[in-house]
Amino acid sequence: KDPKKTLLRLLRYLKAYSPRLIIVMLCVFATAIAQITGSTALGNLVDDFILPMVANGNSDFAPVVTFLTELAAIYVVGIIASFLLNYLMVGVTQGIQKQIRDAASRYIKDAVANAPAANNIPVIQIESKTAQINDAIEYDLSERMSDTFGVVVSGVDIGAIEIDKSSEGYRQLM
Repeated sequence: KDPKKTLLRLLRYLKAYSPRLIIVMLCVFATAIAQITGSTALGNLVDDFILPMVANGNSDFAPVVTFLTELAAIYVVGIIASFLLNYLMVGVTQGIQKQIRDAASRYIKDAVANAPAANNIPVIQIESKTAQINDAIEYDLSERMSDTFGVVVSGVDIGAIEIDKSSEGYRQLM
């Protein structure tokens, strides 16, 4: 199938999470900047503070403590940004998974409900034609899931679906 169309459909699911995703991107940048700054700062610490202190015999550690305090603050910002982006992404991931599950559930219910009429199976023969209905639903569901989400369905088993034979709707059909 066309991956571009699939991606565009999936992006529609992300639209509701746009504010969160913007914050996530900002957190990614903050985390990256904190990591880069921390790595380069250690070299500066040695070159600008420790080596001159050793060369001069200076024992005033106030500039080093100030530098390390600033470095610690940068690392704390990076840690908070990393935590926040992971926290937000868990919510986005769970929300999208729920949307996909709900869509799949709707597709399955629609396919099961319409299978007898779509395949010219009398209602009284539904139970004896389970394999035929299953094949039709599996094909339909595979196509819809592939087109909508790019997901390959390896198998469907409607035999696990139980019919409440004591329900009013079932009795009306009989």
